Amino acid sequence: MKIYLAPMEGITGEVYRRAYHTFFEPMDKYFTPFLNPNPKGKFSRQEWNEILPENNEGMYTVPQILTNRAEDFIRLARQLKEFGYEENMLEYLDKLAQTNDITCLPPEVQEKYELHDCYVYVDLTPELIQYWENFIINTMKMRLNYD
Repeated sequence: MKIYLAPMEGITGEVYRRAYHTFFEPMDKYFTPFLNPNPKGKFSRQEWNEILPENNEGMYTVPQILTNRAEDFIRLARQLKEFGYEENMLEYLDKLAQTNDITCLPPEVQEKYELHDCYVYVDLTPELIQYWENFIINTMKMRLNYD
């Protein structure tokens, strides 16, 4: 069984990760809090401390990127690659953009995704729209215990 350390805002930052790794049985992977690159390429001191290689020595650290701008993602992903991070999705994203097919990825990457993460194109008919509308309403009623 593999054990990962997920971030909790304000608690499990780089200081906590280093202390845990030093004094307890090390985790298999340590995930950073989400890094949010801005268009100017600036990060707070806290964000830089999360990803600096010297703050993550000897640990398998996985930086998490949160952005809706491809340029910001690519810039940060390249920086992380220069820092030596192994788990970088940039190459995988390039492959996906070229092929639009998840099967082009290595099996260990495919395992992280489920089939419903892919887009499926269907013709929308009034019947299909009605079906999905009823499905969504019934699902919400069921989850809210509403009769």
